[in-house]
Amino acid sequence: MEDSKKKKMKYIYAILIVIIIILIILMLRCCGGCSSSGDSGVPPVPPVSAPETVIPTGRDSPENTETPAPPPVVPVPAPATAQPPAPAPVPPAAQRSSPPAQPRQPAPVPVPVQPEKAPVPEPDAVSAPTWTPSESTDFPNETVDYVSVFVDNGISYVAFQDKQNDGRASVISYDGRVWKSIGKPGFSIFDIANTSIFVYQGTPYVAYQTKGETPEVEVKQYNGTQWNTVGSTGAYSGTAENITLRVYNGTPYVAFREAGGSMRALVRIYSGSEWEILGGGYASDNSAMHTAFAIDRGTPYIAYADGDGGRITVRRFDGTNWITVGSPGFSPGEPENIALLVNNGMPYVVYQDKTDSTANVMMFQNSTWRYIGKTAGAVGNSSAVIHGGVPHLSFQDLGNDNKLSVLRYDGFGWNSLEGTDRGPVDPGIATLHSSDDSLHVIQQDVEQGNLKVLTYTQ
Repeated sequence: MEDSKKKKMKYIYAILIVIIIILIILMLRCCGGCSSSGDSGVPPVPPVSAPETVIPTGRDSPENTETPAPPPVVPVPAPATAQPPAPAPVPPAAQRSSPPAQPRQPAPVPVPVQPEKAPVPEPDAVSAPTWTPSESTDFPNETVDYVSVFVDNGISYVAFQDKQNDGRASVISYDGRVWKSIGKPGFSIFDIANTSIFVYQGTPYVAYQTKGETPEVEVKQYNGTQWNTVGSTGAYSGTAENITLRVYNGTPYVAFREAGGSMRALVRIYSGSEWEILGGGYASDNSAMHTAFAIDRGTPYIAYADGDGGRITVRRFDGTNWITVGSPGFSPGEPENIALLVNNGMPYVVYQDKTDSTANVMMFQNSTWRYIGKTAGAVGNSSAVIHGGVPHLSFQDLGNDNKLSVLRYDGFGWNSLEGTDRGPVDPGIATLHSSDDSLHVIQQDVEQGNLKVLTYTQ
């Protein structure tokens, strides 16, 4: 009886030992699976996000804007690999009866297929921005004076006093192929001065001061065959300076400085039957010099050097009266000439300083006039235009052999347009225009005595 009990206890102990061994093997296998799945007790590294791009604004200059550096990447140590349990011993008979194990052949590694690369264009296939000159036409200084230019739909127009036709008015144009005369050369009755040309929807208009016994400001319109007078009489009876002609919605405006009377600025408008004074009175309270005129979305603007102090004042017409834009006499220095630009209600003035002959650019923003640029040295014949929504400035660089220079304002500073070094130019003829999505400069070569158009393409 006692022997049977002892045998039963031995069987129970053997079964428990087997169960314990099986549990140990299962635990070791589980620990090995956890180690291979990356659960090694090392904390995971958070993903690194790309740094946010900071777009500079008008308050943040590019120099003061820093891109945050990405956080450092912490190296992760490789997890320790758990050793699998040793295999159970095999009886010698089994070893003799079983064939030797064959080594396992590694699986073949697929060879990646390289994608075809896109062809890279040759450098010559990419065209750089350039200034392209037109064919030139004879335009010597001794035969022309009082030159005014305008570009419309890619066609350049030039009005001038033609000394080869007794000092009368002539207009020529360049259509991209040839220069030709618009109407009869010398079409005015008298010799003329102070020309201004404007083209409205392909129709040229020209204004000028006649120099007859009874001087007047006359406006002509070209009908495709000949030049006809706008109105039954002249736009103004008397002597005028700084004449500027504009046409808005088919209505001609002419602004000028009365040279033989009050010396004040005056704007006249053609009503369809006769010329009238815009606003019923003068556009300036005092005498005015270097007047400039512009129309933006139907609103007339005028700029001038105020006779009371000689500084620049800008005014706009509100439909009834002339209202001063900002403070009167806002320019730091006295101007020698003025250009007025208005883009979507934002006025700009470009003037040449009387003291140092530098070109200066100011804009009206947030109810005040502020500087946005000044040339480093003296210039001659500055001109400005709005192109692509930003101001562009051209001038004769007196410190660089009188060569033509063109600059573009990018919101932070002024950048030179590549290839604008075109040689000496005449101080009276080198004006900048925007038309047909391109920039154009009508330039006279002082050495060659000819006229040509430079077109900037991108």
